[in-house]
Parts: sequence; C-alpha cells; structure tokens
Amino acid sequence: MGSTSVSWEVSSFEVQATTPNATSDALYANGNMQVPVIVVISVVDPDTNNAYELNESELEAIELIDYDDPPTEISGSWSYSITENEFEHGLPSTQKTVQPDLFLAAGGPQKKRYWVTTTKVEDKRIGANIKQPDVTYKVDDLNFEQQEDNVEQDFPDKSGTWVQRNFYLTTKKYELRKADLQGYDLGTVDPSLEYATAYLDTGIGFFSIFYYWPMGSEETRTVGIDSHTAEVNQHYSSYEIPACAEHLILAGDIGRLTDYEDYRNFLQKLTDRFKLVFLVLGNHEFYNETFETGIERAKRLEQDPAFNGRLIVLHQKRYDVPGSNVSILGCTLWSKVPQELADIVQSKVKDFQRIADWSVEDHNARHDSDYAWLMKEIHSIQQENKAAGKRSRQRSILVVTHHAPSLEGTSSPKHAQSPWSVAFGTDILSGSSDEVKVWVFGHTHYTTDFMEQGVRVVSNQRGYVLPWSDPKAQSGFDVRKVIQL
Repeated sequence: MGSTSVSWEVSSFEVQATTPNATSDALYANGNMQVPVIVVISVVDPDTNNAYELNESELEAIELIDYDDPPTEISGSWSYSITENEFEHGLPSTQKTVQPDLFLAAGGPQKKRYWVTTTKVEDKRIGANIKQPDVTYKVDDLNFEQQEDNVEQDFPDKSGTWVQRNFYLTTKKYELRKADLQGYDLGTVDPSLEYATAYLDTGIGFFSIFYYWPMGSEETRTVGIDSHTAEVNQHYSSYEIPACAEHLILAGDIGRLTDYEDYRNFLQKLTDRFKLVFLVLGNHEFYNETFETGIERAKRLEQDPAFNGRLIVLHQKRYDVPGSNVSILGCTLWSKVPQELADIVQSKVKDFQRIADWSVEDHNARHDSDYAWLMKEIHSIQQENKAAGKRSRQRSILVVTHHAPSLEGTSSPKHAQSPWSVAFGTDILSGSSDEVKVWVFGHTHYTTDFMEQGVRVVSNQRGYVLPWSDPKAQSGFDVRKVIQL
C-alpha cells in the first residue's frame, strides 16, 4: 500500500539501459527499431521519511529529456513511447536482451519502461524528468553566497561609477541543473533589461537593477541603462508644466548644470510660460563638476538673456514678490551629517563620487553657511515686521530649499530608519518663526503636504522617470499643484 500523503519527495532517480553496463545502448536510426530505457525512482513521504508508492498517473508524468539541455523533452528526430512495437530491439551482433521485470518489491524502487527510437545518426544522452509536488524552501534549506570581489568601473562620461555584485543561490539538498523564474514583469521590452527581475530606487541618487541569469554556458551580455538619460535628459524636450499660476518653484534636481544647453533650453520654455521661475540648486545640479564651478554656471544661467530676467536662482537669496507682502527665501540647505555617520553617508550617497572634490566636511560646511544665512534673513524680516507695527501688513515668508527641513514625514516611510537619511534633511523647523508660513523642499523623491511647528511643509516631486515606469502609478505628484499664500 502506498502512503496516503499528497506530498512526496524523490530520494533516488536513475535512467538505465538494459545492456550489461546499464548505461548505454545502440540502435538503427531507421525510425522503427526501439531500445528500452528504464527509469528507476524511489520516493519518500517527507513528513515521515517512509517509502511512498507512486500511482500510475504519477509514474506516467515521468518524461525523457535531453540530458544536455534540461528540461527539454526529447522530440523531433528522437521519440519515445510506452508501447513496444513488433521490430527487433537489438543489433544483429548483440545478444538478445531479456527485458527486466518491473514488479515492485515492497519498499523498493519503482520502474518505468519507455521505448526509444530515432531517425538521426548521433550520440544522444538521455535523462528523465518528473515534477514532484510543490515545496517551499526556507532560508535554512538554501546557500546564499556573494562573490568576494565586486566589479567596479567609471561611466564613459566620468560622471559616476557602476558596480556589479554577483550572488549565488544553491540548495543544500540538491544540485540545481535547471531553474525557471516565474511571475515577474518590468513592463519593458528593452533587450538590455532582459532577465531583469527588479528595480530599486534607493532614493539617494542611484538605483539598482537585479538580474536573474539562466543556467547554462557562459555568455556575454550588454545590460543596464544610462542613469542620467533615464533620470532627466531624455525628458527635457517632451515634459510640459502647465501655467496654473503666475510663478513656478523648482526645488532642485532639474538636471546637471554641466549640461548647460539642454538645461537652459528646458528652463526657457518655462520662463516663456510663467511670469517668474524660482530655481533652487539641488545636489544633481553639481554632478560632474566642482561645487564652485556649479555656482558660477548658475550665476551665468540667471543672467542669460534668453530668460528676459524671469529666472530667479535662489542661492542664498531673498526675493520680495512685487505687489504682495510675501518674501521668498531660498538656498540648497545641504543637510548636517553627524560625525559618527560620516563614513556610511560617504559610502552610500553618490554626491561624494559625482561632485568633484566633494567631502562630508564640504557638505557640512555648506549646510552651516546656508543655515546661518537663512536664520539671519528670517530674523531680519522679524525685525522689519516689528518695526512696522501691528497696524501695517506683516510680511510672510515662503522658504524654498532642496534638502528637507525635517527628517520625519519628508521621505518614504520605507527609508525612515535608514542610517544615511541624514543626507536628505535636517531637523530645523523648531528654529523658524511665526513669519514662516510655507516651506517647500525637494530631494527625497517623496510628495507630501503637512503642518509642523505651525509651518506648512510641502513637497511635490516627480522623481526619476525610468523606461519601465508606470505613467499611471500614484506617486502623489501633481503637475498642477498651486500653493496660495
């Protein structure tokens, strides 16, 4: 009697010939002559480790396959059947083989006989395949190893580096010969993304693509995407921002200042549409050059005659909006990185590879400079309001920075516990005043709108747009968003 369990596991599996050596046989390639192939299988109930007897339908699920191309079933010029034909099964020079008894001894292996024929003269190695019931492997059943040395090279334009890390997955019980991956779709037919199973936007200026490579002989492939093209540049000519208000705020990471012509042409479309465009410089603006060179390019950009004075670069700048009591204060406000986190931030955040001669010390120094300027300007407006008296219209402040003014609520919750989140913002809202009504920021690829310390904190970010991005995905970004103050 076989086990009543619906689960079983193969304990031994062999393919045998009926010749004395049991490993090889010969036949005429005439499509008529058959040779027997015996599949010998033992299975157990994994719960009890007792022998399990396969029923007829389970035995019939055994297939003969090309041993050198598993799990491809033999076909074409080769075929097999459970039915024996009337022709001789041995060559004239060989002794007639006595066919083995397939009787099942109690607790012993089971045997399944197939008859193989061919029309092609060649050596063929034949294996067998059976699908056992689905099983869930747990971490304890697997070996997961990382290759000791990573491969790292610069991008062709020297704007950064790419790193290849190889991982290997094996089972502790069986040798893998063939593995099929199920249930993934990145929504792209890009050949360089074939076998890509996942994409991870780290939210810190770079992303990871995960590939699953099919088992087989060694191959050379060109894979991946150009990160800068994917992030920004290819969208300059096609992306439209409708004029839903007189003024437009761009809170940084619009592109790279080193790509001056493309950057300027995109901004010119906006200054033609809006009365004023306010631009804060993000970290990406400085990629592929020094901070100082980026500042010089930004100054040149603001003075470019193409804008007719409609572009305002908010690099430690106050702008009093004509005809209103609103003052805009803008700067990058680089974050403050604690000394104990400096090493991990420098290793994880790509600014320190992509901005020339940029260090955590430089990053913190720029934070100190921006923060001191911002607090000075806020205090100055406080004094102006105090001097004007309560009967006069009090001036309100709109702050625009690239980095966030708070660590909490300004980035995706999945990054909340990241040790390098300090590269994206600093808790400074408690140092603001009643005059600060709205604080707009960027950088974190996260859209939000909330009140904190009496300040409305707003972020409306489009983020990276990659080849497989779903245009219908709900990121919260609203290209028509208007802030009234």
